[in-house]
Amino acid sequence: PILLLLVLPFSLFARTYYVDSDTGNDTYPGTSPARAWKSLNKVNSHFFSPGDTILLKSGAEWTGILHLKGSGSEDKPIVVDKYGGNKLPLIWGDGKEYPYVVYLDNVQYYEVNNLELVDEGQDTADVKSGVYVYSANSGTNRHIYLKKLFIHDIDGFCNHEIGYGDAINWYCQADQQKTNYDDLLIEDCRMERIERNGIWGWTDHWMRNNWYPSRKVAIRNNWLKDIGMS
Repeated sequence: PILLLLVLPFSLFARTYYVDSDTGNDTYPGTSPARAWKSLNKVNSHFFSPGDTILLKSGAEWTGILHLKGSGSEDKPIVVDKYGGNKLPLIWGDGKEYPYVVYLDNVQYYEVNNLELVDEGQDTADVKSGVYVYSANSGTNRHIYLKKLFIHDIDGFCNHEIGYGDAINWYCQADQQKTNYDDLLIEDCRMERIERNGIWGWTDHWMRNNWYPSRKVAIRNNWLKDIGMS
């Protein structure tokens, strides 16, 4: 008899990853609260697969950037959320090195929920964002959901010419290929003390003779206070 072995790629198996800045360890597999990863660098080095979940420990804190890589799929989005309590995980941005606190770069099918994001103090970044959603010459990017985020104290110059801060910013760069978003949701977020913009988006297709807008963009039930340029 002939025995056939079916080898399935790892990416077919969705996993849940835990991140704990207090008791985690980057040598751990990250697949249980007791064996959680520790740093954002560990998260940033991983390319996530459809259906994966990234859970940050309630009340834990990190400094740096959460740079999410890999994309989900229509039936299996990648989810970022908290675990272990009601207090939001807190990420302190470092504008001296990274201009964004959470960065979604040419990815799709993501849901990011229940994080606290801050980037305050003197630094060298011209533009800073709590969440920056960016697509460059990549066609249509689908299903980006940002829900129940608390974004505050994003410092900037409050001047478009020399620099500014945003709570949430999305941009479609399209100098080579038409690019847009389809199904972009910003819901139940709280934004305070932002030095210029609360929520805004931009595209290279803004001129009527080159019009290619994003579709199904929903911005609802958000609370904004003390925005430098509402």
